[in-house]
Amino acid sequence: MIQASNYDDNCFKLTGMIETREFNKGLKEIYLKIMIYNFHNWSSENQGNFLNTIENFHIEISQDVDISEMLDIFPENWYEFIHKNEILDAKNKEIEEPCVKITHEGSPNANPELKKSQEEDINKIKLKKKDEENGILFLLDDLENIGLMKSEFYGKKQKINEQKTNEQKLIDQHKEIKKTTSDKVKDVLIYFFANSLNQRSKHLEDRLNEETIYKLFKDGGLLNNRNWGKILTEKDLNKSIVLCQKAFRVALKIALEIYAIEGHLNEIKNDDLRSNIEETEKQWFIGNRNSDELFQAITQKKNNLMCLIYDFSKKETNVLRATSNQMQGYV
Repeated sequence: MIQASNYDDNCFKLTGMIETREFNKGLKEIYLKIMIYNFHNWSSENQGNFLNTIENFHIEISQDVDISEMLDIFPENWYEFIHKNEILDAKNKEIEEPCVKITHEGSPNANPELKKSQEEDINKIKLKKKDEENGILFLLDDLENIGLMKSEFYGKKQKINEQKTNEQKLIDQHKEIKKTTSDKVKDVLIYFFANSLNQRSKHLEDRLNEETIYKLFKDGGLLNNRNWGKILTEKDLNKSIVLCQKAFRVALKIALEIYAIEGHLNEIKNDDLRSNIEETEKQWFIGNRNSDELFQAITQKKNNLMCLIYDFSKKETNVLRATSNQMQGYV
């Protein structure tokens, strides 16, 4: 009697599930959380390279699209995966201040002589105390002098205000408030999330395009096709895209399991999700059919396999899953 390994497979359409708003929302939430988890692991493995890549990515995306509205969907409780990092914590304590510092040479506070001149002008227009014996003639003379000095003073004050206004305009044009490293990480992850799914708003219930799902699962999809600038190295770019692709593959597997068992996608607890991620990485192969990685997974006797098949003629996505089965028999 011998034992032989075999795989029992089943195939089902993703189309029915992807029509529901609840499944779309739950899948996207899990995907974003696992993306955070993957990038956190990268920061733990190579902090210096991770921080440098985040900095470069932030420069690259800062003038691309406005993602400020979508930051509301970032799960703050899961942000601890990245936030509990000594290097990042230290950088988070940076005081937000203008990156461009401009000397206010025309400002009275920055120019002692100008400040002294202004104070003298103010003192000049103050009424001198008059003795009662000087009478009304002295008072009229003072009023005339006051009028002349006030005109001269307000003329100088107007010039000072105009100069300060021009300086403020210059500051507003060049000032860039520093963001903490944590803020930059959040921006980058939301940008990856939005671009990979072609997500245009923070409404997570919006239906996912099945072709977009398949391409992201297969090779990184829209992220891989984007024309990135020269500021990013090919190695770091590929690393980031692979982390997003891996996050989506695992998210889809977890979402399908929960939906199949419970019939809905409630918010999964963080500890349960983390355990599910770890178990999936050990027991599952999730990737492309007819790939070298698939045959390696079979050789390594992975218990479970999962692939996507897209029918371009029908625009339908099928999920192919296989589970290892031990068979006994005689030769």
